[in-house]
Amino acid sequence: MQLVFKLIDAKPSEPEKRNESVPFVKMEEIGEPVFETAHDFDQIKSRLDRFATISRFSLDLGSQFSILFTTFFWNETPHYELSPGVFGATRSNWTYHTALAISQTCRTLNFTCKFEAFGKRDAIIESQGEVPVMILAAEWEWDYDDIFGTGKELDKLRITCQNNPSANAFLLIYCPRERYLDHLEKIVEFWITETRNEEQPLSLFLHTVIFEENKNTRQFLRLARVEIGSTGIIIWDDLDLDA
Repeated sequence: MQLVFKLIDAKPSEPEKRNESVPFVKMEEIGEPVFETAHDFDQIKSRLDRFATISRFSLDLGSQFSILFTTFFWNETPHYELSPGVFGATRSNWTYHTALAISQTCRTLNFTCKFEAFGKRDAIIESQGEVPVMILAAEWEWDYDDIFGTGKELDKLRITCQNNPSANAFLLIYCPRERYLDHLEKIVEFWITETRNEEQPLSLFLHTVIFEENKNTRQFLRLARVEIGSTGIIIWDDLDLDA
């Protein structure tokens, strides 16, 4: 599976900065060992650029979180016997499963996760340490049309990120296949319109479980992932859920 990423910094060096190029990564503020290099990027580039084009690759924390989350979210999907001979999961099963995948991702990355925090956001993901830095504000919603409007998921994520300059947004929704493009366009229009004047770009990591409806059940087909920001939109390859 090929993923496309934005080449931005691995973590903000100060709470008020989202993205800033640095020659090496220092993770001490979030409880990781400190990794430094004695040779900066320009030195390495000058030594190697006669062989091929050299560029810096750096994975921001939001992208790291999204990659791990999708792994945990789908590798351990809930599958229960709902009635004799009928297997699957209910809406509440998926809600709890999402929270567990969020929590597991945080533990793996050595982040802190707070549920129902900062005005009842579904989850707030922070760095560890004496002065935690908010990394992501997260929401998830089963009813795909219920994320728009004042006080709803998109609006809550926007407000939280604008009030916490180090944070970006994470949203998981479910959407019928025939409605996906219209729904995606509506989300992109809202996010870019409402955040384009921010001094620091606000990214929304959007995860959409695309499904087909069969009577009263949803057949999940794929997980679509899009990073939406005022400076650009990144389309990640879909993850097939029906394999």
